[in-house]
Amino acid sequence: MKIQPRQPRGFILTAVLLGMAAWALVLLNLNATRSHGLNERLKLYDTENQAYLSEKYAAQVAEVK
Repeated sequence: MKIQPRQPRGFILTAVLLGMAAWALVLLNLNATRSHGLNERLKLYDTENQAYLSEKYAAQVAEVK
């Protein structure tokens, strides 16, 4: 009696796992790209907010200085 390994099943399982790993990397890269854009918008918002508050409270800032 000859024992035959289940090569096709192992190959399919390996291919599926590699495909899932590749898809996970694609999703992580997409998320990193979007979060970079979000960080840029947050920096811009912070700059605009700081400028607005400086104008709004300019008199009080001048008193403190």
